[in-house]
Amino acid sequence: MSLQKVLRLYVKPNSFCDGINLTTFKPLSKEWSGRPKIWFQIDGNRQLLNVSGLSSLFGGIKVDCHIVKVVNPDPNGNPAYLVYGADFGLDIETEDGDSFGMPIVWIEHEEDLPEEVVTFINQNLLSFDQK
Repeated sequence: MSLQKVLRLYVKPNSFCDGINLTTFKPLSKEWSGRPKIWFQIDGNRQLLNVSGLSSLFGGIKVDCHIVKVVNPDPNGNPAYLVYGADFGLDIETEDGDSFGMPIVWIEHEEDLPEEVVTFINQNLLSFDQK
């Protein structure tokens, strides 16, 4: 019998984001953890923004987020980078110091991630037996 590793995420609906139902992803790499700057397209402008996880502890505190290469749950899904935080999702800080929440971020282009994250993930791809 062969076991496959899966990643299941649930984000509670809260005042920062709408949350997501329990969703399963197939990881293709080990996960990187930290508080990166990620490129976002906002109102037609490309902006480099700070991203943190957001925990419900003490009413909402910032924690490290996690980035992992995964396959979308869609059977025909393409590999991409999944950015996720804690049970309140992600806190994304804009250039002017405001912030907004998202349950997860789906990144299809590795150039939107810091080079250190892409290097780590590419050096830690799971072998067929670990998937």
